[in-house]
Amino acid sequence: MITDDTLEALRSNDERLDNLFLYLDDYSLFEDDDGQEPITRALVGNTRVTAVDCDMHLDTMTETLGGLMTAIGKLSSLQRLRCSSSGDYAVTMAALATALTAQRHLKSLDLANFLLHNEPSYQDLCEALQHHPTLDTVSLGFGYSSGASNNSSLTPLLHALQTLPRLELVRLDGARFASRQALPPEGLAVLLKGTMSTLEVHDFDLSPSHLEAVAKALATNTHLKVLSMSCHKFYPDKSAATAAWSQALRANSTLETLQLPHELLLDHKKAVDLTALAEFLHSLRGNASLCRLQLVGSTASASASLPQTAACAFRHMLQHNYGLVSIQLMPWFDTDEWQAEISLYTKLNAMGRGRLVAAQDSDSDSNCSSNKDNQWMDALGQVQDDLSCLFHLLLLNPLLCSGGDKR
Repeated sequence: MITDDTLEALRSNDERLDNLFLYLDDYSLFEDDDGQEPITRALVGNTRVTAVDCDMHLDTMTETLGGLMTAIGKLSSLQRLRCSSSGDYAVTMAALATALTAQRHLKSLDLANFLLHNEPSYQDLCEALQHHPTLDTVSLGFGYSSGASNNSSLTPLLHALQTLPRLELVRLDGARFASRQALPPEGLAVLLKGTMSTLEVHDFDLSPSHLEAVAKALATNTHLKVLSMSCHKFYPDKSAATAAWSQALRANSTLETLQLPHELLLDHKKAVDLTALAEFLHSLRGNASLCRLQLVGSTASASASLPQTAACAFRHMLQHNYGLVSIQLMPWFDTDEWQAEISLYTKLNAMGRGRLVAAQDSDSDSNCSSNKDNQWMDALGQVQDDLSCLFHLLLLNPLLCSGGDKR
């Protein structure tokens, strides 16, 4: 329910009303005594509202809500638009396309329970998105409708997003999607050809082909910092996904956060592929940019028991990777013993172990020696209350304990 005071604030351009939340479950918002729409009329000419959250629960008011969306699209200062609904989506793609075409200052678009239909207006929406001059954040949570086609394709939408010149973040959520198989590997990879810094894809049906396509695109990407992918179902095939990811992690120097389904490292029997695991861990040794790594999935889909060779490979990675400050590899390294060891090395990395090792290995002169001393003393001060970290720091540079020349 929107009060008369809110309507008056909209009409009068009250500077205090810059964020507008519309909970649309009241038909009186759209029908006055004279048969007109007070909320739509109040939006006309407003220059103060910069953000609109529209929560719709009026499934039978599609035409009227389309008029509201058109009015929202004409708000001259609007920068963020979020729409959600219960049940079938009340605003059609045609209405959204009209709003986007009119609104050329929008920076953030968030659509929850967004229905994808094979209809002409879907193409209209894609065309409205293409080359939009200001959009930098797009979040789409796909919804389910009894009228949605199981063959709906996201390819036109993904290609439209790829044309956005300022795109920084894309979030795709298929949790309620009628067609989780609609995500094409090549369409997903095309997003990484731009300047985007964050890509999140969750609850779609994936295969190694998806992971391989993304890995190959990531190998030459110089902008992406966050990549998060999880799946609803995973369909194994004979893809070279693990090799592609190993190559990507060696070549990429910008990615900081990575989340992948742990099925990447499973064989067709859903047991851990030791060769794939060893190759993946080896590629992490020299990666200096990655800070957070997460491979998670159902603990019931893979055995948590690993042979000694796999444990040694993981420990070797921990000892030689100086960037990771957060590691979660489920379910293989989730025991208390492993968590303690992971915690030790991630703490060492967080306080700058890589810089200390680099300083220790560099050529020394009087100035450099003084700087190295300062770096080591600062590091010792940071971990003085953690005996395990302190012990490993001293192992890295035993000369700190000697009475002779210190480094």
